[in-house]
Amino acid sequence: MTAEVTAGRLRAPSEFAPRRAGDRTVFLLLLGLVWLSLLSGFGLDVVKHFRVHEPPYPLLTHMHAGVAAGSVLALELLASCLDFSPCWKVIATHLIGH
Repeated sequence: MTAEVTAGRLRAPSEFAPRRAGDRTVFLLLLGLVWLSLLSGFGLDVVKHFRVHEPPYPLLTHMHAGVAAGSVLALELLASCLDFSPCWKVIATHLIGH
């Protein structure tokens, strides 16, 4: 960039594309990694918990797991509509309430 500025040859900035063809695939892959990390982190603890026959987890832990899984499911639902069709607007309107 410095050589271009000193030579007086500035290039026009490239056009930013707000929607790229691979966006949906990347978002779904990242969500897959989130699910994999959730299952490997908490899933292994639950398997160990059952193998050792420990007392049950408190109710708050179950509620936290439901809220966490529900939020990731809602994010996955929104990301699956990233083909930029009107369905994402409908889902977002129902979830957010605007």
